[in-house]
Amino acid sequence: MQDVTRIPRMLSAVQDVWEGQPDLSLGALIGMLENFGVTWGAEDEEALRICRGIARRHPGRVPLRQGKADGLFRIVIAESRTQVFLDGEKVLVVPGEGTPSMWDYRAIRNAQVGYPLVIEDAFGIAHRLGVIERIEPRRTPKRPHEEQPVFYEGADYKAWSLSGRVTAWEVGRRQAKATTLRRNDCDWDAEGRLRGFTAGGTRVPLGDDIRVFACGLEPGPDARE
Repeated sequence: MQDVTRIPRMLSAVQDVWEGQPDLSLGALIGMLENFGVTWGAEDEEALRICRGIARRHPGRVPLRQGKADGLFRIVIAESRTQVFLDGEKVLVVPGEGTPSMWDYRAIRNAQVGYPLVIEDAFGIAHRLGVIERIEPRRTPKRPHEEQPVFYEGADYKAWSLSGRVTAWEVGRRQAKATTLRRNDCDWDAEGRLRGFTAGGTRVPLGDDIRVFACGLEPGPDARE
């Protein structure tokens, strides 16, 4: 007879997978696990390893360390095109339309799939950023700023670099107008960081006092790793 004390541990692993993807029905969840290798002949330890791998790629909540994100994460907000990037110090909110905003935060009050994302800023004000649809851990590329989305905030301009294109906004305007730039219009340093750009024939430096949020890349393709 097998050890019955293993059952809570196995059920907890399945629950972690489901909490990361709660839109799945029970049947769809079972089918997905089977596609990843949790079949009739799978040993419990193999099934446990697969479940943990899936949960790492699609966690049900942001893991915390002293109230802050333990790592770098991308959060997709339901029923909107808003993305929120989090690390252990900063929040970057990238709306589907409009200007991205970056700020320091004191603590994460809630970051669980299916519930509102609530973050307390450096002044103690709680920001409700919408219901979380998906949480994605991000990985650091081998070369700094290579291919990953990067947000820059200077004294006069904000800029968002994504897939070889840069969108810039002038800071201070009530209705900031976005300017889309080609990569050739931009100045990059040796490490791939944006230093300035040319718009309308005018070169615009971002300056030395610039804040950067490197958003990382998607995790590897194999959830069983």
